[in-house]
Amino acid sequence: ARVLDLGTGSGAIALAIAANAPDATVVATDISAAALAIARRNADRLGLGARVTFRRADCCDVCDGGVALGRFDLIVSNPPYIVDAEVAGLEPEITHWEPRLALAGGLDGLGFYRRIAAQLPEYLAVGGRLIVELGDGQADAVSRLLGDAGRGLIDRVYDLSGIVRVLSALR
Repeated sequence: ARVLDLGTGSGAIALAIAANAPDATVVATDISAAALAIARRNADRLGLGARVTFRRADCCDVCDGGVALGRFDLIVSNPPYIVDAEVAGLEPEITHWEPRLALAGGLDGLGFYRRIAAQLPEYLAVGGRLIVELGDGQADAVSRLLGDAGRGLIDRVYDLSGIVRVLSALR
């Protein structure tokens, strides 16, 4: 399977997939060169450096001068989803370690989801799956965005507080 992690940050999701799916081809993208450097170091520390390709990209739009990303069987993302106006009020434990770029999701927090939904026809293979993390109260809006893009909602995953935190959609 070909797997794409959009907005990889430190690489946690991409590296977990690479460690647990040794036959998968994993591509991890981020717009931040600094984040990609951290993700590469983490991959090397875990002995996964040869298993993951790191690319500088803004959503699926490559920024590193390389070839287009291509199609994937699985696309995962923990995108920026916090409403811009709420970022300043987050706990210092979050804002001290996370760059604003990794948190701020636009005026309504859905900006990155719109971009993902618009790019799915080009990057998600037929029969492929998209899995995204969500902010509190965003499940219905993101479900509509994905439905409008022709994706079928497969599953909602709830956290221990009963909040939908993950959506999975099939192409």
